[in-house]
Amino acid sequence: MMARVLQQGVFLLTFVACLAAPVWAQGADDLTAFRDQVSQLLTQGKSSEAVPIAERYVALARQRYGEDRIEYATSIACRQRSS
Repeated sequence: MMARVLQQGVFLLTFVACLAAPVWAQGADDLTAFRDQVSQLLTQGKSSEAVPIAERYVALARQRYGEDRIEYATSIACRQRSS
C-alpha cells in the first residue's frame, strides 16, 4: 500500500514538473525578447522608446528570479544603458 502511494506521489510530482517547464521557458523567452528589443531600439537611437521596455524587463526579471540572480543584474545593466 505504501509503495503504491509513493508511486502515485512520484508520478504526480513528475506530471506537475512537466507542466511547469513550458512556463519557465516562456519567462526566459520573454526576458530575451525584452532585452533584444531594448538593444534594437538603442541601436536605432530611440532611447526614449527603450526606457519603458527596459523597466518592464527589470520588473519581469525581479519577479521571475529575485534580486540575487544574474538575470536581474543583466536587466539592471540594460536599463542603465537606456537611461
